[in-house]
Amino acid sequence: MFVFPQPQYIACSECGACVPRWEADDHVCDEDRWLDYQLVRLRPDIARFEADLGQWLDTGEGRFERFYAERSRPATSVTGARHTKLAHS
Repeated sequence: MFVFPQPQYIACSECGACVPRWEADDHVCDEDRWLDYQLVRLRPDIARFEADLGQWLDTGEGRFERFYAERSRPATSVTGARHTKLAHS
């Protein structure tokens, strides 16, 4: 019977780092690498959300919510920056 050799390194399922197999149980993910890896994993969902939001904003309900939000916010923000009205599409 032929046995395939096991790779010496494996990818961490949480951060994607290449970890020696014998150190896998002791591996601690780097916070920045973990965050970057999670964003890469979520990229399709983020893109789909942006597309869905854009489509919803073009519906009657979405247009009303955009209209209402523009008129409900104060003329100035907490930092004192003035808001300008958005051009209607």
